[in-house]
Amino acid sequence: MTGVFYFSTLFVIGMIFGGIYIRLILCLIYLYQIFLCAPSQKFRNFLMFLRPNDYFEKNGTIFEEEPPFEGNRNILALFPLNFCRSKHFENFHFLATRGLFLIPLGGIISKWIGIEPVDPHHFESLMEKGENIAFLPGGFEEATITNHNQDQVWIQSRKGFIKYALKYGYNLYPCYAFNENRMFCCFTWFENLRLVFNRWKFPGVLFIGKYALLPRKDLKMYTVVGKKIVLPKLDKITKEDVEKYHKIYVEKLEEMYNRYKERFESSEKLIIK
Repeated sequence: MTGVFYFSTLFVIGMIFGGIYIRLILCLIYLYQIFLCAPSQKFRNFLMFLRPNDYFEKNGTIFEEEPPFEGNRNILALFPLNFCRSKHFENFHFLATRGLFLIPLGGIISKWIGIEPVDPHHFESLMEKGENIAFLPGGFEEATITNHNQDQVWIQSRKGFIKYALKYGYNLYPCYAFNENRMFCCFTWFENLRLVFNRWKFPGVLFIGKYALLPRKDLKMYTVVGKKIVLPKLDKITKEDVEKYHKIYVEKLEEMYNRYKERFESSEKLIIK
């Protein structure tokens, strides 16, 4: 994701200050990104070869249930913008906002990795087949509110996935990546203004790390997957049903966070926005 941000910046610089040939090449690359770019197993194998998680001195994935994800019809809601490397996620579809695919150059990385769009039509088509899904409820907004001094998630207004889960009878898993918000020093001013940009699918995040580009490596980078929440399959779903199970989900996420916050030296409280 850091690459997505910085490659996009290079694209903008090239379009503004580059010569005619540089601009032409960048336009051709962007056309490839929009119309031809597809998932690349070679690129994913290359990332696995680099073993990026091992950059951190302490890292891993903790499952509160063993074995995790039995069968199909499982939804994993990821917080913050993390991607898990455990073998248990191999049969999951990872979904993200379409805006991610429009970011110049960075969108190529996203497509090569195999990220899929999270629009309602694609989301529901996967659920009709009973596929396992991992997605980012917070989207760009969660990136925008990232604060290296405080753990917080964007979930209060994201309830559509609860409705779909009730419609198709899915198991829902709370998930949190501890200390991911502390990898970089994040710009936290003008949050409301940056959230406005998110309405038009523009990122509103700015950050700096070690030597400007690199994240801290002295953190305990652990992703915790909580116990599943078994949702009923309802033929008729009311607003009250969605509110009820959304509240249950948020409560389970907070409870899971509180069980591990001291172990991973995180904030005293998880802020829910």
